[in-house]
Amino acid sequence: MKASDSYRIKLGAGAALATTTLVAGLAMAIGAGSPATAIPVLSALGVGAEARADAAAASTDPPLPQALAANRAALDAAPMSAAPWLRIAYLRSRNGQPLDGPALDAIERSYTVAPYGADVTGWRLTFLYDHWSELTPGIRAEVTAEHLTLVTYQQPVWSPAAIKNPSGRLAATFTQARALTAQAKRLAEKQ
Repeated sequence: MKASDSYRIKLGAGAALATTTLVAGLAMAIGAGSPATAIPVLSALGVGAEARADAAAASTDPPLPQALAANRAALDAAPMSAAPWLRIAYLRSRNGQPLDGPALDAIERSYTVAPYGADVTGWRLTFLYDHWSELTPGIRAEVTAEHLTLVTYQQPVWSPAAIKNPSGRLAATFTQARALTAQAKRLAEKQ
């Protein structure tokens, strides 16, 4: 191998790394700054499919089957991303419908692929606390664990103030207090 070939390989690898870093950084910036009404565009794979699914979810114009079809393309492009799974639950409940079996299954899958996904945590916690009374005990445990982890590691990506549902806000308040009490106890033990 000639020196120029080695240089081209290193240059290509550096460019690929820089591009991946840029895309990941943008995805995190978009996820951290997104309002709770839209699931953030997260996937570096299939970004176009994610954008189309986000647009369909944000608009009240397309009927549910069309919005779910757009989301299916995003899910096919990135099945290990939590956002398309959460979008299914959002779409199935966006007209004030309670969370049904497919929506609850999609939420469980979102936790399977990203139990503590910083890119979806803020949106997911708000959405699930707003549907607190409709959740299964297993999903409630996942929500609580994610919330406790968020507080434990002091990640400022979410605030319980966004929760509209009184029962969800109460559950979030108790979870927040539990986490802060445990954190204070750990700090006291260190001293």
